Amino acid sequence: PNLVAGYFWGVTNVSSFTQKTEGVDIFGGKYTTEVTSVTWVYVNGRAFQTSVVTKTESLNLFGESVTTTTTTVNEYSWVKTAHMIRKSYMLIKQTTDSVSVGADIFGNPTTTTTHQVNSYGEFTADPNSPNLVAGYFWGVTKVDSFTQVTQGTDIFGGKYTTTVTSVTWVYVNGRAFQEQVITRSESLNIFGEEATTTTTTTTTKDKEGNTTVVITNNYYSDSNSDSRVITKEESKRGEEKEKADRAMDGYTHNGPY
Repeated sequence: PNLVAGYFWGVTNVSSFTQKTEGVDIFGGKYTTEVTSVTWVYVNGRAFQTSVVTKTESLNLFGESVTTTTTTVNEYSWVKTAHMIRKSYMLIKQTTDSVSVGADIFGNPTTTTTHQVNSYGEFTADPNSPNLVAGYFWGVTKVDSFTQVTQGTDIFGGKYTTTVTSVTWVYVNGRAFQEQVITRSESLNIFGEEATTTTTTTTTKDKEGNTTVVITNNYYSDSNSDSRVITKEESKRGEEKEKADRAMDGYTHNGPY
């Protein structure tokens, strides 16, 4: 935006970069996240991360461990919106691919593969924000793509594949939250009995911040001609509300938190 001819001084190479995060989430799960690889681009004497690979090891209170490998690709561009005082080099798109691998008490594996593409833009703070600040800010304004598939074997010997078929999003303070998620599960047990379950999970909040989660299961089994619909509604308050919030958060869908 302020092009000047000549030579200048700034960052031209990142020769070393390490990052490690350790913590305990609000549910008692311990986790360690390490950056294993970074690719950089250099613009006007500054370094920007274009690709980041992380590995996360998590362990919850039940002793269940999960290893997640995540690759994040960032795209930048010069941007000037109507509310910006000058053009700036901004993150405009972020693509995240992750693979989470865990196991049950018998060592049966479960693998979840997730792909998400976020677009970034300007936003204003939600009026109910605890730290409300007036003005315009930068963050996630749209989820362009989201896919998730989980495959595994349960403790009863049944194999299953669960696929997210539809997601409805809501955007608050530069973050994307899952408001409604529809999944389809195909399962096959040791006796060769097949079942298909379509699950719709809808999460809403009232003005007081209390969260209500409604889960509807549409179950059908070819083996015994069983077909039924089960609807469950739960109201979350206090610490339980935080659990529902986590389920809504697109960033923390697979944990750890």
